Amino acid sequence: MSRAIQVAAAAVAVFFDASAALSAVTINIVESNGTVIMSESGSLDLTGSTNLGSSSIVQAGVFQTRSATIYLGFTSLYNLYGGLTGGSRSFGNLNVSANAISFSGDFFGLLGSVKRFALSSSYVSGAALSGSSTFSGSIASLGLTEGTFNYSTPSDTITLNVGSAAVAGGAASVPEPATWAMMLMGFGAIGFTLRKRSPGLSFI
Repeated sequence: MSRAIQVAAAAVAVFFDASAALSAVTINIVESNGTVIMSESGSLDLTGSTNLGSSSIVQAGVFQTRSATIYLGFTSLYNLYGGLTGGSRSFGNLNVSANAISFSGDFFGLLGSVKRFALSSSYVSGAALSGSSTFSGSIASLGLTEGTFNYSTPSDTITLNVGSAAVAGGAASVPEPATWAMMLMGFGAIGFTLRKRSPGLSFI
């Protein structure tokens, strides 16, 4: 295998490894047959997040518009974390509270008004998350404002996509600047190697 091909393979590997390492939680909220489904996916790096202590919860699947609070999935014991920044302290102008008619999967909580988030006490930093809660009604009846809300933890991000933003795939991950930089460096190395070898370059 030529040196140029080896460099190309290394650059591609670096790019995809870096992209895969980008962990983040995405919450999508969509309407379906008279219900609103809120689902979470991804993973969260807890590095730098302050554990504010543990608490029990009787039922997950709670939503409050005015306080930007969502509990998805289910757990009997969770840890509350501080250090959340950005996003919004409210998801809309209506003061609506609702309990889910069903919920499943991993527990995740977002408390936008107090800039905190919650995870099951058994959660391990970087582990995969997948859970959902279903509510009666519509996005409008729950008082939700459609769009994307972006929150940040000290080492990660939490993105909330509501309505058309979720349907349009607003949660698609975009590589961070550092990832693009590594990719460009890799392609630069490929160009340099090919240029250096060009006088005697052979494809046989």
